Amino acid sequence: MLIGLQGEDGVVIGASTDSYYTHKAWFESDPRLKEINYPVLADTSQQVCKEFNVLLKDGAALRGTFIIDPDGIVRHITVNELDVGRNVDETLRVLQALRIGELCPVGWKPGQSTLTSYDEWLAKALPRLSKEVLVKTTEELQTVTFSAGEIVIEQGDDPDHFYIVVSGEVEVIHRDSSGEEKILATLQSGDFFGEIGLLTEARRMATVRAKTDLEVLTRDWEMFKKVVKTSEATAADFAEIIRERLAKA
Repeated sequence: MLIGLQGEDGVVIGASTDSYYTHKAWFESDPRLKEINYPVLADTSQQVCKEFNVLLKDGAALRGTFIIDPDGIVRHITVNELDVGRNVDETLRVLQALRIGELCPVGWKPGQSTLTSYDEWLAKALPRLSKEVLVKTTEELQTVTFSAGEIVIEQGDDPDHFYIVVSGEVEVIHRDSSGEEKILATLQSGDFFGEIGLLTEARRMATVRAKTDLEVLTRDWEMFKKVVKTSEATAADFAEIIRERLAKA
């Protein structure tokens, strides 16, 4: 039975080439079949079985199970001979694995770890990116270290990289025309900087200096812009952050 799949917010539909009356007689032949509360199609035209390529020459259908996502894309297929029953537990496991959207090992079950990994600091800085984008972006990140007092970004430079603080602290400093420094912010682990110049394509408006020994994740601005464009929510978040930071400048 596939009734258990409904507990996973799945919509279950059965189909066979038998007629409505054959289905009715079958349901009435065994008390256990009274528990079935999902539709079973009488595919007497055999069109559904043909479309899913499970129709046999004698008009019967192989035991096919298909998981189809909300966009109508077939994500999983199992087809058994008539004398081999289905593994409903495996169908349920595959559905659960597909739903989490991560790389699952053989035999994976809900609650177990997956093979998908992404940097936790990247996920904290860009929390509304999809897991797929986070994983891909993590693979492209570079780790860079700076000593206390070292300049990471110089005011007036062209924008080139986006940075996420992994450990240590940085000071964001603005110098006026007389050279006097004003500390605008102190950033710590999980904070990021460098995005204003990248998104506005303006020269750096402030200097960023390592307040302590520092480790950051970084990537070039072309990659960063592509990442932001993958998510309208992330783009909106950054637009708001830029407005707030420009207001404090």
